[in-house]
Amino acid sequence: MVMIKMDPLNIPEDALKEYTIKVDVHGFEFINQDNFSEIIIKKPGMLSKEYAVLEGESAIGKLKYDTVKMKTEIYDDSGDILLGTIEKPEPQNKIFNPFDPKGISKVREYLVEDPAGKVTMKTVSEKATHTIELIYNVVDESGVVARFEPPQKIFGRQEYHLHIYLQKLRPIMLAALFLSIRMGEMAFAAGNVRDAFYPF
Repeated sequence: MVMIKMDPLNIPEDALKEYTIKVDVHGFEFINQDNFSEIIIKKPGMLSKEYAVLEGESAIGKLKYDTVKMKTEIYDDSGDILLGTIEKPEPQNKIFNPFDPKGISKVREYLVEDPAGKVTMKTVSEKATHTIELIYNVVDESGVVARFEPPQKIFGRQEYHLHIYLQKLRPIMLAALFLSIRMGEMAFAAGNVRDAFYPF
């Protein structure tokens, strides 16, 4: 794997675009600033490991999530051509006591790789205020590209907020990053209570 140098973190003051990401039993929906549903992630069935990604009414790709390796494969709309993967390195899969007021000593990190295995982007995590959940900053060689903020509960569902700082993230990549982060947060919350306190 070829690593690229990505120096965090200067957060831009203003976002070029913002999304509210609504989470419910039907899937995930990216609502833009004009209150228009721009990107949708749908799971065809309960037992399926694939997710369809729509931009408006058009299919733009498919995502396959490995629940064991916590890895997301990104495919074109045919489902045949691999566009890239999002890896969650095992050493970054543990954090210290999230209730410690000193904050998080280890972060959860996701690596975005092209089909050749070159890392083109990664997430840099930080602890959000008054919550055990994390903020995920997406960085590449140019700096911070996007920022996923932790969910809020709105009328019985969860809503995330996404800031876009550079107009270079393809919609399929936004969807893949969100799916990886969301599934990782769910896996952490659902199990590994011991790992939260005894990471080694």
